[in-house]
Parts: sequence; C-alpha cells; structure tokens
Amino acid sequence: MKRRDFLIGSASAITLLALTACTPAPPSPTPTPTRTPAPPLPTGVPQPIRLQRSNWGTDPFARGAFSYPRVDNTDEQRVQLRRSLDDRLFFAGEATASDFPGTVQGAQGSGVRAALDISDVAERGERIAVIGAGIAGLTAARALRESGFDVVVVEARDRLGGRIQSMVDDHWPVPVELGPLFLSDSSSMLAGQLALAGVGTQPFARTPEVRTGAGTVVGPSDTGSKALASAGEWASGHEPDSSVAEALTESGVAAALGTEPDANGVAPIDWLGHELTTVLQPAAGASADLVSAQQLDPLLARAASMTEIVTGSAQGLGGLISSLADGLDVLVGSPVATIMWDDTGVSLRLAHGESLRTDRVLVTIPLGVLQQDTTLFEPALPSWKLDAIGELGMGTVDTVWLQFDEAFWATDATMLSTIGPVIASEDGTTPPTTASDEPSGALPDATPVPEPERSPIAYWTNLSPLTGSPVLVGTIAAEFAAELGALSDEEFSARVLAALAPFAPGAGAP
Repeated sequence: MKRRDFLIGSASAITLLALTACTPAPPSPTPTPTRTPAPPLPTGVPQPIRLQRSNWGTDPFARGAFSYPRVDNTDEQRVQLRRSLDDRLFFAGEATASDFPGTVQGAQGSGVRAALDISDVAERGERIAVIGAGIAGLTAARALRESGFDVVVVEARDRLGGRIQSMVDDHWPVPVELGPLFLSDSSSMLAGQLALAGVGTQPFARTPEVRTGAGTVVGPSDTGSKALASAGEWASGHEPDSSVAEALTESGVAAALGTEPDANGVAPIDWLGHELTTVLQPAAGASADLVSAQQLDPLLARAASMTEIVTGSAQGLGGLISSLADGLDVLVGSPVATIMWDDTGVSLRLAHGESLRTDRVLVTIPLGVLQQDTTLFEPALPSWKLDAIGELGMGTVDTVWLQFDEAFWATDATMLSTIGPVIASEDGTTPPTTASDEPSGALPDATPVPEPERSPIAYWTNLSPLTGSPVLVGTIAAEFAAELGALSDEEFSARVLAALAPFAPGAGAP
C-alpha cells in the first residue's frame, strides 16, 4: 500500500501527524563516546560567519517557550493558575493570561493584573517579593513600587528579561532576539511602554516563498489553511474536545484532500502538512496531536496578529526590560529553593543559603518550571492549583540566527519554507524529485541517496530586505526544538545548514 493511501485510510490521529506533517518521534538522545565528523555543507550553502541559537527547552529556568492549550483546556485552567492563595501567594506570567497567553503583551497584562490584586489586599509599605525578572514580574514590581510598596525582585538568572533575551553585538546588524521577535500591534499599553523605552518596531510584510526539497518554487496555496480552519470549525460543534490531528481525521477534512502529486511532486494533502509545520507548530510549540482543536481558532488568530517586528533599536526588546527595571531592587543569580507561606507572611529560601522574609509574594515562575518542580512550595499547593499547572501545555519554539558574508538565496521573499522532505545526497548536492504516486520528494528505490528528511526549520525569516544585511532567522518548533536542543553546536549547525539546500544557487533548476 502506498504511503498516501495508508494516510487517507487511517483513522489514527498520530498516523496523520506522522505521515501528513512528517513529525518525528520524541527524541531520546544518548551520549556517544566518539565525535562523528560533520557532514559536508550542501552545495551552494556557505558557512555562516556567525550563528546564535536559543534553547528554551533545556533552560532550567524556562523549560519551554510559552504555554499552549492542550486537549480539554479552557480558560478555567488559566483562571485557576492565577488565583491567589490566602492573599499571600499571587501568580502572574503569560500562562495566567486569558487574553493573549503565550505572548509579550499577555505577560505584561498579567503583571498589571497581579499588581492590582495585591494592592487591593495589602497595606502600603508592606514588603512584596516578586519572583522572576521577566516582563510580567518587572511590570508588576514597578507598578507596586509606584503604589508605595517595598518591592524586591528575585531572579534566578544572572540577567534580566526571562524569556525575552536580546543579544547586542556590534558584529550583528540588529540585536539578536533569542526570544520573541514579533509582537502584536493590538496592545496600546505595550506600544506605550515600548515608546517610553525607545524600542522601535515596524510592520513586517510576510511574503512567503515555498520550495520543494529539490528547490523548485511552488504555490502559493491556501489548501492547508482552509483544511485547518475546517477542522477547527468542525471541532467547535463537537464534544468532547479533540486534538487538531483527531479533528482532521474524524471530520473527514484530511481524507477529502487530493493525494495525487503534481509535476513537482506536491499533492493537496502535502499542503496540510506544510500548514501544520509552518503555522500550527510555531504557534503552539507543540504538535497537532497535543493541541486542542476547540482552541485552534484563537491560537491561530494570536499568531496571525504578530505583525510587528522589533527592529532599529540599540538594545532590542532588552531596552524594554532595562526601562522597566530602572530603579528597582533586583537580586540576580538568586534561584529560589523553597517558598514557605502561612497566614502571617512568606519566607523565601534561596539556593545559595540566604533567606528573605516578606509580607506577600508574586510568583512569575514559568509554567514549564512549575510543572517539573511543584515541591518549591511549603505547604504544598492545593490540588486545584496543581491540576491547573499540570493540565496546561508548555510548548517549545527556538530560533537560530545566521549571518553570511552575502545572501546566497536569490529571493526577496521574507518567509522561506519547504514542503515535503529536504533531500541531500552524500556529497551535499540536492537531486531533483520526480512526479509519481510516491510521497512528495521520494526517489526511486534504485537511487543511492540517504532517506529524505523533513527540514527541522519551520520557516526562515529573511531579514535582508528589512536590514540590508544577509541574515536569516530560523524558527524551530515542537519535537524538532527538543531534538535539535539536545545536539552539540557542531551537530546543530550541520542540521540547520542542510535545511538551506533548497534555497542554494541552482536548486530547482531543470
């Protein structure tokens, strides 16, 4: 049975995910005692002069990039997550936000809300500890200090910003944003803070270019986006909730897509896989078999609203962090080991042995950390709070920044992606695909090349048209973020550069 026939005939959501979206199995890396030589660069892809990567999944103070709605999630989990305990423990952070969770403005709004909640029950002059110097914690700390409270911010890292991390280096044409690069223009509060901090943004025109693994330009096509929207619409009228992958199969949406490849080896069903890879997974940081289908529409709407790019500022988004932190009492390099609370106050025991006594505490520890270390609290958190922590999803999205001597990609498109597998031969060249009834990009069995591999890069953001400099920013999401996050810098570089083969000079030529 051909792979396409099996995909359409299967009722398994995981099969849909694995075969349509080509999502790899969760990695289980094991150490190797010997170094494997790095594979050669694909023909036409030069060595970058600089590379910078994020790795939020392995960051002990993040354990992921942002929250996402799992199957059966509603806003109730976020409401419970932000509920205070005995007016002593308060909670903020992007995961607690009902509006724009998983975003900078959602985190900022949660800090404002938490400061108001504390102000309603606390006496002026009380000592308030804020755990976490990300945007939620700093926003709340500044508001509380301006309201007359004695505020101390306790930060585990030796830097400020949390999951906002701007690397300023004169060798890069713009600050390297290892956290959010795009913002929504829908928050006047965030826009005002950015303006006060001198952080510039500008509209970013997302002009897509899609190529096959052999480098042929194809599309554009709205087949995938329409299929995903149809699955979400179907799920909104069906109970119980299902995953996006289940909704695609059970609604019949996936089965209705054509499986016959065109002359470039691309079939309508492939565009659904492309949509899952380039849109859904970066929006959630998770795969289609984990994301709530009933929450699909607001998730994608939030992602589509990120139309402003952070550019032109000396410190990037780090300028916003510096502005918020100005004048605050911040203890950096101070991980919290235990949060002990009762009806008289809160005591923080820090990892290096010191203790801090305050009247109340605002916890902005990321969801991913709370999920892995709920023993921080004495007494333990109540079951309803633990349920909210455990039921929400924590997704992972990483970025890799590459700077070259000159742009080798012959396009002014700003969003570059591939459909189907990227096929590279042992010498780094990319052989052409042939139209057949095999999966897009497959080669005849007699062709002596390695198995095709889907690109680990969801899409490349081409900054050349905006900055005039040859810089590409790759977005890595879901399982690929975990897989690549476990690699050494050398192995990581080889994987991401191989993904650029379809955009090399001569790729796609007849």
